[in-house]
Amino acid sequence: GISYLIIADVFGIFAKGATSTVAIYIFTGMHIGATQGLIGSIIAKLAPKHLIGTAFALFYGIEGFALLLSNNLAGGSSGFARFIGFQGSSAPFMFGLAFSLVSSLYMLRWLKKEKFSGI
Repeated sequence: GISYLIIADVFGIFAKGATSTVAIYIFTGMHIGATQGLIGSIIAKLAPKHLIGTAFALFYGIEGFALLLSNNLAGGSSGFARFIGFQGSSAPFMFGLAFSLVSSLYMLRWLKKEKFSGI
């Protein structure tokens, strides 16, 4: 799922028109489609049966707060990029790409560790 987000960020960095914008929407939608169902099933599986609604509410509340912070960081990065001389809105996509790559590396490291520990 994160590979779709990486592709969307690359399109965002080099966006030059409507085609790039459509590609960003497509790959971002594919990312959401590939990840949100899995997250929902994990929450439903791990939460106690009598607290499933509370677990989803807590998850979506935390997700909403994280989105608020990330959108403010994206706006700030765009303003910072203009301050140092970059034009356009590619800075948030650059930061998004960096965060996606770092999280991918941590995920691969975790998967490698779990594979060899026998879990």
